[in-house]
Amino acid sequence: MQMPNHEELLTLADDHLAGTASAHDVSRLEALLAESPAARRTYLGLALVHAQLGGTLAALPTRLPSGQSPAASPTSRWRGGRVDRPIPGRIVVTAAGCALAAGLVALILAAPGLLSDSSGTTSGYYPPRPIALSSVAVLDDADAAASAPRPLPTTTLRPLVTTHLRAHGGADVALDGDSIFGIVTRDGGALYEGGLQARVTTPAATFSVTTANLRIVDRGTAFRVDRVDGDHVTVTVLDGEVEVQARVRLPVAWWPFEAEAGATGQLPLDDVIAGLAGRAGRGVAASAGLVGTGALRFDGTPAAHVEIAGGTGDVVGGGLLAVAEGLSIEAVIMPEWSGRESDYDEIYRKDDGDYRVLLSFQNDGVRNAAFTDPPVAPGPCLSFGLHLAGIGYRELDMPLDGRDGRPSLADLRDGRPHHVVATFDSYTGTKSLFIDGTRRFARDYPVGTLILAGGPAAAEIGSHRGHENFTGVIDEVALYDFALSADEVAEHEARMRAGDPPVGTGPRNSDAPRWQSLTRIRAGETMTFNQRTGLPR
Repeated sequence: MQMPNHEELLTLADDHLAGTASAHDVSRLEALLAESPAARRTYLGLALVHAQLGGTLAALPTRLPSGQSPAASPTSRWRGGRVDRPIPGRIVVTAAGCALAAGLVALILAAPGLLSDSSGTTSGYYPPRPIALSSVAVLDDADAAASAPRPLPTTTLRPLVTTHLRAHGGADVALDGDSIFGIVTRDGGALYEGGLQARVTTPAATFSVTTANLRIVDRGTAFRVDRVDGDHVTVTVLDGEVEVQARVRLPVAWWPFEAEAGATGQLPLDDVIAGLAGRAGRGVAASAGLVGTGALRFDGTPAAHVEIAGGTGDVVGGGLLAVAEGLSIEAVIMPEWSGRESDYDEIYRKDDGDYRVLLSFQNDGVRNAAFTDPPVAPGPCLSFGLHLAGIGYRELDMPLDGRDGRPSLADLRDGRPHHVVATFDSYTGTKSLFIDGTRRFARDYPVGTLILAGGPAAAEIGSHRGHENFTGVIDEVALYDFALSADEVAEHEARMRAGDPPVGTGPRNSDAPRWQSLTRIRAGETMTFNQRTGLPR
């Protein structure tokens, strides 16, 4: 059974968890939960995350403090009266709301199928596991002096008037009205629209502002960054100097699965850029390379898995494999997936509680429709799942039906290698799936939407904790902390067809720079750059 009206469920759940639901609302919510396992899973996830955030993060006020003028109200300061948050609705949970939630959570826990994951299994190995979001800054609202600064997790701010925040790394940041800024870490963020001014407040502090392919890094200074248009950024240094850098468009990790010359007796499992080691189960064997000399064959049994050691962190957003502004997952595959309902074959998965990243073959049937965005008909699909800040966990499920330029399952099971790339770009809001060099399916979200990912769980290739094991051959797995462009994907596919690694032959070591310096700008100087090419205008 598909989940009932999603917006109605979220509204009722929001009011219920905040303790403002009427008796009629509670009755309606109970009815929705009773009739739909998908609704129960959605509600439980909201309740658990809602309660945890309520205990760790302060919500923006929803009412004017006594004596405050309307011009200074939070609603006038913020589009929609809020910052983007990991779940819809309020964060504050009243005691009454918690008490009511306890009863319904008990009802949900007793319901069949509760522990189903996004791929529909009900074996009980996949309970919801919310992980705390850490604070990276505080909203320093001078107009609301009576209240303490509000902690901010990784989130996107959309102020309507000049608004101040203090990054925990030691910078004061003033956002222009009508700007869009994602505060990503304690030391920096991404500017999508408008402008900002940043000033480092301690000698050891640093702060950077990213605009797609460009990064502005302070060197003990105060500076402004303004988005001129979709391609150009102006940097003005008020004090000290800044360094303007261009992104080096290489992966953060790459598993080509090719043994080094002279190596014998051991599978080539390690990432060749950051040195992340892979550990394979007995269901994985060496295979002739789909590209180059080597690849891995997965036999579809519970022992068909490669677990990646390292790249993890203690909190969401922590670790080498964490991403926020963008992501690309690239692989060359020769699948033998059955396509049957309730059968799932993972290509890549990192599962940090509710903040998972996955690329897999799935057939949910009519289950788990709440996670699919946009909605698609039941059947075999290639799924790309991410947790998006302010939206929640969603999967881009591309039907393998051979329609509208999409491949069929038979097309992918033709015994030939296929180049697969999943991308998300916060600078455009586009989530995409590419097959063999061409974008086949996409979904657009608001510009500035950030990914919430990373944490303590190990990444896996070809499996999910011994379940959903891949059948077939996987080669050339690469992860990027940005979105490859359509032109880059096409170029990578062309290299694959020529027998070369899709990634290319760039630096294969952890010392390879992620950013390269373009120039330094000093106090009193202003320069404008093309944010995509890095060239000054």
